[in-house]
Formats: sequence, C-alpha cells, structure tokens
Amino acid sequence: MPDVDSSITLAEFVAQARNRRLPRWSDCLPDTVVEQIMASDLKGSRISKWLQEIGYPEATPQRLAALINDRDRQAMNV
Repeated sequence: MPDVDSSITLAEFVAQARNRRLPRWSDCLPDTVVEQIMASDLKGSRISKWLQEIGYPEATPQRLAALINDRDRQAMNV
C-alpha cells in the first residue's frame, strides 16, 4: 500500500459530504415540468414514461425518486 499523507481525514470527508448536496437528476428539469409532477399524484413509473415521451429518454423511476418523495412529504404536510 502506498504511504499517503492525507490532507483530509475520513471523518472530515464524511462531514463535508453530508453538508453538500449533489445535484439530483430531476434538478435539470424545467420548472414547468417539475410543477406538473408536484401537482400530480402519479407514481414514478408513469411519470418517467411521460418524460420519455416528451424528450427525456434517460428518465427512470429511480431518477425521480427524490422528487416524488419531496412531493409526497409536501402532500402530507398540507
């Protein structure tokens, strides 16, 4: 194993990773599309098929999961 003098400890790395949010795939969607998703009650599989139809072939239910979870949490808080 190489002898590495790390400038950051594992604990520091984990703490920094918790504090920064990586962009989600759904963050690239236009606001009008996100608004329609947030206003719906459809599952990710149906939404991903719609997104594929309108020009987002890489859309999958897994890529939408965080957005769907946000939507569902908002609905529970209303």
